[in-house]
Amino acid sequence: MHVREKTWILVAAILVAVDVILPYTVFRQEGAWTFWIIITALVLAGGVAYTSSWKDRTTGSGRGNAS
Repeated sequence: MHVREKTWILVAAILVAVDVILPYTVFRQEGAWTFWIIITALVLAGGVAYTSSWKDRTTGSGRGNAS
């Protein structure tokens, strides 16, 4: 496993922990929905950033290939 992959796994684990712990502790009275919206946007942006390099890889197989 490459360093980049280990970094993404660590970031994902931290985000999951933060996503569970903070809304039920710090934002218990108010703000949990706003927090979840923000963290969801961050996770989606991270997914886009992580998969953006995949468009450069071509394997010649998969959907859309008629040959």
